[in-house]
Amino acid sequence: MKRTDRYFFLILLLMILASPGLKSQDLALEAARERLVVLTDRTMYISGESVRFAVSLVHPENSVPEVFSRIVYCELITGEGNKIAGGKYVLQNFSGKGCLTIPEETISGICFLKVYTHFMRNTSTSDYTYIPLKIINPFKDEVLPGNEAPLTPLWESIPPEPASGKESLILLSGKTNFSPREEIRLDISVNAENE
Repeated sequence: MKRTDRYFFLILLLMILASPGLKSQDLALEAARERLVVLTDRTMYISGESVRFAVSLVHPENSVPEVFSRIVYCELITGEGNKIAGGKYVLQNFSGKGCLTIPEETISGICFLKVYTHFMRNTSTSDYTYIPLKIINPFKDEVLPGNEAPLTPLWESIPPEPASGKESLILLSGKTNFSPREEIRLDISVNAENE
């Protein structure tokens, strides 16, 4: 019995010495460099429809990593973080695509498409990619909580003056609020300031 134990440990030792390329915790370093670029076919859906998406895995150093994720996780979550639907999708050549069906019982509101890799689960959730999606359920009156529109209109968040020495476009409409299907006329001019 002791003789077979010695052979077992000897073989195990030889296998460990013969494979110096084994990695364990170094994979977390690769995860810190992974970033995902996600595109969806649109941003508004009706309950029961499918969200089609494409994913690209990006490394900031523009180098091909030795180890990279081959699986991407995609989840549809509420603003409070509750999972509505989800799935796993295969990445080939640093990209992939998929389709996630929104359950018909989902109520109206803004949900998020959360996308991350297996390695990214070792880092902060702030590194995940989140895409806001408007979900409409015409058969239910309920609305998801926390779906208020931003208080600052888009045109007020744009800086009023360009940086000196830069060219910019000036767009004037004469109005800040428009009715649905109202014709909009814009005056466009180039503002070229050189100091």
